[in-house]
Amino acid sequence: MGIPGGGGLEIPKEVVMQMALRAAIPKASYNLDGKETVVELPDPPTSEGRPALQGGSAILKATWKKGGKQLELVSIRKITIRGEDRAMSNKDLCELEKGGTLIVRRSIETPMGAKEVKLYFTKAP
Repeated sequence: MGIPGGGGLEIPKEVVMQMALRAAIPKASYNLDGKETVVELPDPPTSEGRPALQGGSAILKATWKKGGKQLELVSIRKITIRGEDRAMSNKDLCELEKGGTLIVRRSIETPMGAKEVKLYFTKAP
C-alpha cells in the first residue's frame, strides 16, 4: 500500500492505526436492530491554530451474523481534510468463543490506507 503520488512509499501499520484512533468517534450508540444511525460530530480541538480535520458526520450500523453468534459494528466517518471530503471506516466483527474469550476482528480504512487487527479479550482468573 502506498500514498497516491508518493512513489510507492509504504505507510507503517502503526501510523494508520494512530490516525484511525485520533479520528475515532468519541461516543457511539448503535441500534441492534440493523438500522443505521447518523451522528453529527463536533470539530476536534485545533493544533497550532488550525484543525487537521473537521467534525463531519458518521453512519453507524450493527448487524447480527451467523444466527446471532457474531455482532458486526460498522462506522463510516465522513470528514473534510484540507478542504477535501473523505471517508474513514471501521468494522468490528465480535464473537464470543465457548471458553469465554471475546475475539474482535477490526478492519480500518483511512485515506492513508487499510489495515486489519485481531483482538483477544479473556476473563481474568
